[in-house]
Order: sequence, then structure tokens, then C-alpha cells
Amino acid sequence: MTVDSVDAGTSTGPSDVVRESAAQRLVDRLAGLPTSIVAATVYLLGAGWLMSHLLTHSYRISVNGQRVQARAEWMLLHGARIFTDGASPWVESQLDFPAGVNTFGGGGMLGLSVPLAPLTLLLGPPRAFAVGAALILAATAFAWYWVLSRHIVTSRLAAVLGGAVGGFAPGVVSHAQGDLGLAAGFLVPFIVWRVLTLREGHALRNGVVLGLLCAWQGLIAPEMLTVLAIGFAVFFAAYATQRFSEVRAHAPAVLRGLAVAGVVTLALLAYPLWTQYFGPYRDHPAHTLRFLGSDLVSFVRFSAPSLATHPVGQVHYAQLGTEQNTYWGWPLLTFLAVAAWWLWTPLSRALALASGVLCLLACGATLTVKGESIGIPGPWRLLADLPVLRGVAPTHIALAVTPLFVLLVALAAQRAAEEVADLRRERPGTRLGFLWYGLIAAALLPAAPAPVMVADIHVPAFVSAGVWRSYVPAGRTLAVVPVTGSSDPTDLRWAMSTDLELRIVDAHLAPTIDRARTTTLRGLPVAAADKAAALKSLADGRASVLVMHTDRVMKPGKNEETLWKMTTALVGIEPVWVSGVWVWDLRTVA
Repeated sequence: MTVDSVDAGTSTGPSDVVRESAAQRLVDRLAGLPTSIVAATVYLLGAGWLMSHLLTHSYRISVNGQRVQARAEWMLLHGARIFTDGASPWVESQLDFPAGVNTFGGGGMLGLSVPLAPLTLLLGPPRAFAVGAALILAATAFAWYWVLSRHIVTSRLAAVLGGAVGGFAPGVVSHAQGDLGLAAGFLVPFIVWRVLTLREGHALRNGVVLGLLCAWQGLIAPEMLTVLAIGFAVFFAAYATQRFSEVRAHAPAVLRGLAVAGVVTLALLAYPLWTQYFGPYRDHPAHTLRFLGSDLVSFVRFSAPSLATHPVGQVHYAQLGTEQNTYWGWPLLTFLAVAAWWLWTPLSRALALASGVLCLLACGATLTVKGESIGIPGPWRLLADLPVLRGVAPTHIALAVTPLFVLLVALAAQRAAEEVADLRRERPGTRLGFLWYGLIAAALLPAAPAPVMVADIHVPAFVSAGVWRSYVPAGRTLAVVPVTGSSDPTDLRWAMSTDLELRIVDAHLAPTIDRARTTTLRGLPVAAADKAAALKSLADGRASVLVMHTDRVMKPGKNEETLWKMTTALVGIEPVWVSGVWVWDLRTVA
């Protein structure tokens, strides 16, 4: 179309032609780009949009993540300190002082914090967390796209959709707001692919590659390795019910490859595992983990925030905001069920069966509905006390469902693409093919995530201006009221703002605080035993000062006046207002 050919009777002018030509050129250029570049760009833009509120401000924190995010930021800083301060990779004495942290068993995510160390040193932990979270989401989505497009499906659109489900699944995005280790699934597609290639033989070569991938994944999140192992076991058992002869024929080759992979993985993780279970600050899995299961109702709910709940998203029945592992929403679950029936192949049936079993395991030792136990034991009760599984939160088993859903979505989209191609051959020019893609979009879009909700974190002048140095001599610590260990991330952010010069004592006061709070609310004096216990805990933590900041992210129901009175009663001295905080100077306590 040229300017000369424009009919004088139309309203089209030169500017319209220029705009039309520019738009057409843009479409042509995009169509000429490799699909991989387009997919990577879309994933990066989507991840940046989700994390936009954190990327633009260092003093913000995810509402869902809060303390989990602050702890992840601390672990990023720990990874950088390995290079700048010679810190041990396996223990961190500056966190949870004086107890310390075993970083391998306590979510140290060395497989992430070490590669991201330059980013942490350049941007600081808060912004490094936000950038790292966005990169993790995009990388996970692209990894799924790469594996799907080259080894599973021929339709690039099917691969793009499958990658989006894998990288932006509810469990992945919710963990990206706090626990980057569990969110980082960019190795999972390659692990799945390498496990499937074991049936081809070449046990040594394929086993070594798989072992290296598993070792790296173990350094990112050891628990995820166990979750993946459970997922593989359940899937292969489900597939055996459909194709037993095929599974039996390939079993020897697969087992040989797994043996090689296991040797490589254990050899590389031997010392980290030793430090986790036998080293300083060793990890002791809590018995209560067995009850950290997913609510049955959560499967049909939408995560928060998602497009279906934005902008006033609320987490229903999740024990933590970062544990929305099963919030797929009813449209997507309905679509997956219909897809399994529509495809009706041994693979689709195995994927559906394995997904159902894993979802039941994710419900924990006792089934709950709308936050209330219904008195029916879950299948996880049979596995919860096994040594390897004792440290696994059952709700995390749902993370093994994500790869199965990715495959179902990709296979369904592949089938839809084939149907559309057949329809266009039979009826050239028809637009009915878009109905298939519309149905897929209607199922996926409501569950798609929205930008994370954030809250501001204020660092008072007492910390930012260095006033704390007058109250915390070398070798001493600061204790925060309410004590650390709640969901409040403020104390961790304070310490990081001082480059870890300020050490904050761990939550040793928690039981005493709870008893004292109840006593104070009843108008009764604090028991002498509680007062003695509080002072002993503070002395054990080498605390020289107690601080209460009244403008902070606090859980609903916290009563600052009660905390003020209770703390005063516990330590026996009146506080003073200093640079935006209440200060109880423990050096004056005899």
C-alpha cells in the first residue's frame, strides 16, 4: 500500500499508512525471530512484571514471603561473604545468634547464592533477591520450553504454553516470594529429560550427567531432590499399570543409570550431607512437618495474587503465604481432567493417575477441609517417619505434580495444534481453529499469577544512623521485641542494613514471651520464674539491649502496648525513646 493508491474519498491519511506499515514490519520481524528468542523474551517480561514492586524499591518485602524472603536475602549475602569474608559455606554464625544456622540443612541454597554473589555485591541483598526471583521464574519457564520443544512436542506454541505452566505455576511463584531454593526449578526439566534417556542405555554417560544435575539441584534445595524422587517413583508405578511390559523391558537400563547417578550425586554431596546431620548447628527435622499438608479445598482455589484474585488476593487455608503449592484453580483442573480423557493414551492416563496420588500425599498425615481436620488420616502418615522423608513437608510433594501438569498441558496443546492444522486443510480460511486456543486460554489465564503484593520495611534511625553502636558493644547482641522467630522480617533487614555488623539474638524468649503476654493481658503480675527465665535467655544470647519499633510489619492481633508493659515487667526496667525505637538498656540490669 502506498500513499498514491489511497482513495481520496477515504479518511486514511499518510500518518495512518505509516503506522500500518510500521505495525506490519513489527509483525513480520517478530514472525521471523526464532521462537526460542520470543519465548525467552516473553518469560523475562512476565517475570519482571510479577516482581516489579520488589525490583523498584529496596525497602519492600513480599506480603506472602516476609521473614522467609528476608532469610533468603540473608542467605544470598552469606553466599557473597564466602568470597569477601572467607565465611564457611556450610555454617552461618551471624544468623540466629548464638544458635547459628547449618546452611545446607537450613535453606542455604548455595547452588544459587554462590552464582548470584556478584549480583548480591553489586545490588545488595534485597534487590538481588528481586532480580534473582525474576530470573529464576524466567529460567524455569524457558528450561521447560527448551526440553518440551526438542524432546516432547513438535508444536512450538505447545512448548511455550507448557513452559509458562512450569515456570509460573502457583507453587513456583509463591516460593519465589520467599524461598528461592524451592522456586528454582530450572534444572528440573533437564533432570526429567535425563531420567527418560536412561532407557536408551549408556548407563555411565547418562548416569554421570544426571548425577551432576542432581548434585547441583541438591546444593540449591536438598528437599527438592527427595520430592523429585517421590514424583518419579509414583509416575513410573502409574505408567507400569498402563505399559507394564515396556517398563519391565527398560527397567534394567534405567536402574543401572540411576545407580551411577546416585553414586555421583552422593560423592559430590557427601560432605554437605555430613555437615547437615552431624556438623555444627546440625539440622533436626521437626515432627510437626508431617502436618504441613495442603488443604483439600486449596486445589480448586486460586493463588494470591493471581489474575483471578487480583488486586485483592487472599490466601485461603495455606499455612504460609509461600506454600500455595496446590492453588491451581478449578478451571485449570477441569481442563487437565478433560485433556487426560481427550488424549486417552497410556501416557496421559499415567500422568493423571500419578498426579492424583501425589496430590493425596501432599495433603499430609491428616486430611483437612477449609482449615479444619476431618479426622481422616492421609497416606503421608505411612511415609512420614521414614528417615529420608522425615525432613520433607508433605505440601512440597505438590511441587512434583507441576512437571506432570506441564506435560499434560503441552500434550493437549499439541493435540489442539494438530486438530487446527487438519481443520485448516479441510476448510481453508476458517477461523474456528481459534476456538481450541480460546479454551486453553480460558483454563490457564485465571490461574496466571499477578504482581506480588508488597509492604514497606522501615529501618529506624536507631539502626540506619548507627545509634545502636552506643548500646551494643563488640561481642554483644541486640534483641527485638517481639522476638525474632515470628513472621516479622524486620530484624533480619536491620542486620543486613549494617552489613552484618549488628548481630540480633535468636528467638530464645518465645515461650517466656507467650506466657508473659497472657499474664499481662489478664492484668496479673509476671511470675518471678518467667522473669528469671527471660533474663537468663537474654544473658545466654549476650544481648545488651532490647528494642521495640512501633512502625513495623506485624502480624494482626499484636498489641504494642501489651508488649511494652510485658517487656518492662520481664526485665524490670523502664525503656527510653531513642531515634524511633523503645530501648531497654540491659547493661543496667544487675
